[in-house]
Amino acid sequence: MLQPGKIKEMMEEIGKARVDVVAVQEIRWQGQGRIDKKDFSLFYSGPNERAGHYGTGFIINAKIRKCFLSFEPISDRLCKLRLRGKFRNITLISAYAPTEDNPDAIKDNFYDQLIQVCEKAGKYDILVLLGDFNAKICKENFIATVAGKHTLHEVASENRKRLGQLAARHNMIIKSTSFEHKRIHKGSWMCPGIDVDNQIDRVVINKRHASSIRDVKSCLGPNCDSDHFLVKAMLRERLPNALKNHGRKRWNINKLKNEEHLNP
Repeated sequence: MLQPGKIKEMMEEIGKARVDVVAVQEIRWQGQGRIDKKDFSLFYSGPNERAGHYGTGFIINAKIRKCFLSFEPISDRLCKLRLRGKFRNITLISAYAPTEDNPDAIKDNFYDQLIQVCEKAGKYDILVLLGDFNAKICKENFIATVAGKHTLHEVASENRKRLGQLAARHNMIIKSTSFEHKRIHKGSWMCPGIDVDNQIDRVVINKRHASSIRDVKSCLGPNCDSDHFLVKAMLRERLPNALKNHGRKRWNINKLKNEEHLNP
């Protein structure tokens, strides 16, 4: 997004995809802030010292502004957006995880921060993690309880262990591998220089609200000259069945035996 006119180009492509909220990574802007335009608002969280590296953020369209509650820039790899939902609030986290070749210390620091953000989220919020986790997931027994079976890869990456452990620890589901799609709608990143697609961008949600995610797929149409594809998730709020008696009231018929309670 350091290139002139890149925001306008992105908004045109986002409009074609008809999405309300976009989590973005590698913004590469310095500092933190908010930009309001007629049709959208952009929130960003980048490095304090220099631009050109990392950076995360959110873009919301104008009709979603009335639902905005708060934005929290956490680091150049993490930020949090909170929206008012119909039945409960929604906490969204935009994440840009370290790549496989980064030292373990950097990866540990990232996941430590992410865990703290997850633990501070509203107890009854719909919690959704969005972004580039640089994690290839395959069909392994240890991760089967927190991920779907519709993965693109036969060979996993080491980063999938950290993501799987995070999901298991916080009772979450990796929904980006939970829906059956053609291969072209699974890959989210095209490796530069070779025609090989990878599924490394993830959508993760707490299990309690997992059914609210109706679909996740990669969209090949939107193009902003990026090696990543837009990953589109459809979220629908659902009212949980909290009352087991479905709202029926139980009457105390024993009072009918008492003449004081009978109508004259």
